[in-house]
Amino acid sequence: MTRKYVSVVPSIFFAALFVHGCNQPGSGMDAGPASDSIAAVGIDVGAAGAFLLEGEAASGSGAAMPRSGASGAKTRLLHAGEEASWSFLAMVGGRYAVSARYANDGGGALENVQLTFENTPVGGFTAENTRASGMSPGEGWNVFLTVPDIGVVDVVEGSNTLTIGATGGDGYGVEIDWVKLSLAD
Repeated sequence: MTRKYVSVVPSIFFAALFVHGCNQPGSGMDAGPASDSIAAVGIDVGAAGAFLLEGEAASGSGAAMPRSGASGAKTRLLHAGEEASWSFLAMVGGRYAVSARYANDGGGALENVQLTFENTPVGGFTAENTRASGMSPGEGWNVFLTVPDIGVVDVVEGSNTLTIGATGGDGYGVEIDWVKLSLAD
C-alpha cells in the first residue's frame, strides 16, 4: 500500500501526518486500518490514493452544521456568495478526479456550486433538493447526494488549495459533506 505525506491547514490549527511506509512490514509504524481517518483535520488518506476533504474542516465562509448522516457527523453550510477552502500539502503530485457529497433541503430555486483549484475553475454542479416527497422541511439536510466527475486537477508536490462556493438558490444554502480527490486513470 502506497501512502502519502499530507498536511491540512484549517483556519485555526495545523496538523500533519506522515503515512509513507505506515503499515508496511518492518516499518515499525502502525497507522491503523487501511483507510486512516483523521477527523480532526478533515482528511482521509485511503488505500486507493484519495484525499477526502471534510466540509467542516474547511476555512472561510459558512458554518459547521451537525448532521448524523454526514461522514464526519458535520457539514459546511454555504449560502449564496459564500466560499470555503482547504489548503493541504502533498508529498507526491498527480492527476486527481474531483467528486463531492452534499445535502440541500429546499423547496425553491437550487444552489449552484463551483469548485476551483489553485484559482482555476474545476467545474460545478446544481445542488438538487435532497428532501424527498412526503418529508417534512428540514429532514432533507440529513439526506446526501454524491456528484462524481466534477473535474480533474493536477495536485502538485507541496502546497495545494481547493475552494468551493455557492451562488443562487432558495436562501437556505447547501451543505457540503465532503470533497474527494481520487487518483485519476
